[in-house]
Amino acid sequence: MARLSDAFLDDLLARTDIVEVIGARVEIKRAGREYSGRCPFHDERSPSFTVSPTKQFYHCFGCGAHGTAIKFLMEYDRMEFLDAVEELAKRAGIEVPHDAVRRDSSEDSQPLYAALDAAARFFAGQLQTSVSARAYLDRRGVDAATRERFAIGYAPDGWEGLKNALGGDAQRMAVLDRVGLLSKNDAGRVYDKFRARLMFPIHDRRGRVIAFGGRVLVKDDGPKYLNSPETPLFHKGRELYGLWQVRQAHSKIPQLVVVEGYMDVVSLFQYGVDTAVATLGTATTPDHAELLFRNAPDVYFCFDGDRAGRSAAWRALESVLPRMKDGRQALFLFLPDGTRQTVSGADPRRCLPRPDVCTVTRNHWRGSRTASDCRQHTAAATRQSGSATAQPGAQRDRLAGAAAQPCQQPATTIFVRRTASTRSRSVGGAGDADPVAARHQQRDFAGAV
Repeated sequence: MARLSDAFLDDLLARTDIVEVIGARVEIKRAGREYSGRCPFHDERSPSFTVSPTKQFYHCFGCGAHGTAIKFLMEYDRMEFLDAVEELAKRAGIEVPHDAVRRDSSEDSQPLYAALDAAARFFAGQLQTSVSARAYLDRRGVDAATRERFAIGYAPDGWEGLKNALGGDAQRMAVLDRVGLLSKNDAGRVYDKFRARLMFPIHDRRGRVIAFGGRVLVKDDGPKYLNSPETPLFHKGRELYGLWQVRQAHSKIPQLVVVEGYMDVVSLFQYGVDTAVATLGTATTPDHAELLFRNAPDVYFCFDGDRAGRSAAWRALESVLPRMKDGRQALFLFLPDGTRQTVSGADPRRCLPRPDVCTVTRNHWRGSRTASDCRQHTAAATRQSGSATAQPGAQRDRLAGAAAQPCQQPATTIFVRRTASTRSRSVGGAGDADPVAARHQQRDFAGAV
């Protein structure tokens, strides 16, 4: 098959505004005929990263990073070459030649994507015939537009519904097995992996289905969530549910809200918070943390206020702190006990926290202000605010805007950020972090709620 021609690539780059591409992801300011800012590829105090609109390339005098808009998307967004080309072509309104070589569309992977797409269409069709599944979504306030936006479907309550629909021969059965849609028992019987569950397709950065998550309709009917296993296309520690939808809603993502489950993401989108994502049945990994900050400078981690929520928050903090750079900041929001039950079927924005926010920099984690200090500060702010209708403090709610109403019991909020003047070693990270301080901060963090 033919390769992309140099003439096509030259034309694509000529039609691309590299300042617009990079400026949507990194803060840069005009400096004469060029633009400058802090390099996104290494940690630095003074700006050494330049972008030239006339020459259409970027260059860092600190680390040597250099290239075109295509190279930037490959390095910053971790795109494959052709993915970056298609991203720029879409922006420029031109079409990529169909005979281009695809690194990820070999004869081996094409059937996998096709099978997953067919499965998503099968599940979507089954939703229309399931009264109980549609009734559940109605109770949760998920309208038709949101269902379509996330391609929500339903796996029928049977052992071989998908298998019979898509597994017409041995080759197709093998493909369904490779993408994690079939299971086999000890007796050798092959059956559908997902049964009697709401189905949530998981998309990659190009919008292709790469896996599924399934949720039971009845609380005691098996594990609440069941996810696809690791496959050649899907690695759960590197993907975020909802990120594709967030990127479709925003050319420049203002912030990301990390919640626990698929329905949390869908519900937030339903009520206008269209920056929500979720990890896929695993704790926040370093790859997750980097992916989050690659897409937005502000990341909100929203957890329940119980022991499990605090443990999940600490694991997220361990992944986040080593990756803090100038301009990046993370907030940890702990919902009051019983919030999920209290607001079932209500606008979730009404329970987003609005107390004064405690600021915790990396230097503070070394001892000048611990998470316990934040607990006291937040408790004091809560006492001062009085009733649920009291005016919020100086730190305004960044999630849902001024229209959102506070909960009856404001959540505990911890704010972690990195500034140019704060360059101490991180707690819980690799390298030279003080293990004694780390243990103390972990204890304080766990007690913050």
